Amino acid sequence: LLGALGGQVIPLANPTITLAEALAMGKGLTNEAKAHNIRVIRGERVYLVDFSTIDGYRKGNMVMESGDIVYVEPIR
Repeated sequence: LLGALGGQVIPLANPTITLAEALAMGKGLTNEAKAHNIRVIRGERVYLVDFSTIDGYRKGNMVMESGDIVYVEPIR
């Protein structure tokens, strides 16, 4: 986890950990994080996830894979 959540490595205890669970393990989204601008970097692909709405949460709550990088844009 990078960005507003600091630099943390979250171990994947099981193969079905979702993005929301990974963020919760990193102490969740704070008031200093932009929930509408979360990026998941997986190899050459970048996924833009919006957790500021229920629909965005449903569409973007993907299962994490080993080596995924999650960047949450901080509010400056």
